[in-house]
Amino acid sequence: MIEKRIFRHKEKLDSWPLIEGVKPIRICVGRHEYFEYLDNAIEDPNTHFLDWNNNIQNTSSEYSDRNKYGIMTTSIDSSDKYSPEYLNCTGILLVGENASGETISCLTHQNSVYIADSNLIDIFNAKILKLFEDFKNQTQSGTVEILTFGGNLLCPKSRNFLHRNINEKCISVFNQIPRNIFGPKIEDSYDDLGDSVFFDTKNRRLFFMRNESIENENE
Repeated sequence: MIEKRIFRHKEKLDSWPLIEGVKPIRICVGRHEYFEYLDNAIEDPNTHFLDWNNNIQNTSSEYSDRNKYGIMTTSIDSSDKYSPEYLNCTGILLVGENASGETISCLTHQNSVYIADSNLIDIFNAKILKLFEDFKNQTQSGTVEILTFGGNLLCPKSRNFLHRNINEKCISVFNQIPRNIFGPKIEDSYDDLGDSVFFDTKNRRLFFMRNESIENENE
């Protein structure tokens, strides 16, 4: 059981309509040291783990290959998800309920600069579109929320990435724009280890762990 400790809490994200009885995603934001109690959950072998910098993940996914597609993704299932060190990278979180009412999720980690410099944009767009389509097919209408986060305003390729690529694919499938949270950065993110994300799928609770100051984070 994950301890319910909240540092900066958003009760709901109201841009995605949910049917009665479906809990909206709750978000907890703080510095890494605030969430040390999550270590056991993060290290649980059942937690799906993405390590972009070292191209390591503990599950397989047809959408995921950093070198071929420019993206790493977890599988779509009911497990918890974790990925560290979102430096200039962006991430997508998808959550919804399948036909049996079980909450399922998928987490991504991608670097827009790497995608652009490696001429992978068309391949990436095709994979993102398929991911959205497959997630929609596996979930019930009125239970889905999609969030995006990360990037860096100091990097034009990162700054424009969400709007030009991820958003338009999401609109084409869900007729909704993903809710963007906690980003992009306005500082040189290489001064620290970047942001880390842990998602408690069953409880639809997102833990967003920052190294930079959150004092001026938008409410």
